[in-house]
Amino acid sequence: MKTLYQAGFVALMWLFIYPSISHGQRAEAPVYKNGDWWRIKHEVTRVGFDVSGTCQQAYPENIIRIDNGKASVFGLNGDQQTPINCPLLLTLVLARDELKFPLYVGLAWSASGTRQVPGMKPMNVDNKYEVASWEKITTPNGEFDVFKITKSFLRSAAGFKGIKPSWQTQTYFYAPSVKAVVQHRADEENAGESFTQITTVVDFGLVQ
Repeated sequence: MKTLYQAGFVALMWLFIYPSISHGQRAEAPVYKNGDWWRIKHEVTRVGFDVSGTCQQAYPENIIRIDNGKASVFGLNGDQQTPINCPLLLTLVLARDELKFPLYVGLAWSASGTRQVPGMKPMNVDNKYEVASWEKITTPNGEFDVFKITKSFLRSAAGFKGIKPSWQTQTYFYAPSVKAVVQHRADEENAGESFTQITTVVDFGLVQ
């Protein structure tokens, strides 16, 4: 009988605790306010691949700012801010059109999109997403609780003479408290060539 009471007590406690755990691992779509901003650093390492020419590499750092309900990108060079057209950076950091809300561990979805390599025509790709985990990540601005979301797509199909298909994997670390992807990684390796691109939020400010 004592064991039965203990089991009932544990079940009752779980009913109280579980909603708070679930809430901590669920994120609704962010609501941005005028004056919100994120400072970003973009780093690239490559072996063989040519991944130059993308807009997020034009300046040492960039800043995204919400003004009049619109997100704008500025290139940073010292104290000088220059407006630039870089929708790719908005996708990597704010990810409103990339991620599916509400986020929770185990969520998976597919979406069609386009991909354009500098100097080539855009091509259609099928992207696969999965919210892999709820974990902590350390950035230059501190430690944050994040959803780890993986994205994969077929970069090139199998060719002749045994050429294997090439997949690219990207990882988003979305922090609800920052309302942004605090780090994004794109990794690819094929036939001895490889590259890694890392976009990191190094500072931010949110209007209360």
